[in-house]
Amino acid sequence: DLLELVIDKMTNKEYISGTHEAVKTIAEWEGVEFDGFVCVIKIAWETFGLEGSLDLKWLPETLADFSVWWNNLSGSVDLTALPNSLARLRLSKNTFSGRLNLTQLTPSHVHF
Repeated sequence: DLLELVIDKMTNKEYISGTHEAVKTIAEWEGVEFDGFVCVIKIAWETFGLEGSLDLKWLPETLADFSVWWNNLSGSVDLTALPNSLARLRLSKNTFSGRLNLTQLTPSHVHF
């Protein structure tokens, strides 16, 4: 699943997807909500103590709410390939660095 690529560079992703010995299916992941087990509509990985980086280009096209505030995530944040359905993005209280490219945001992203 492409959602696994979002967390691939996290060093402690077991808080979300389970350990190597007890891998969870996407439907069992912590903080992931579906619209009837078909489409991911919300991801709330807040205060999980997550470390490493995210690859936002793999977020599901159906995602409306993505929140990873108050972790220890780092690296750059690429906003150029966000899903058009995304209405809320919360990234605060992490240690991200670099420049943000806001020129690619669509009208649905006006609340960022």
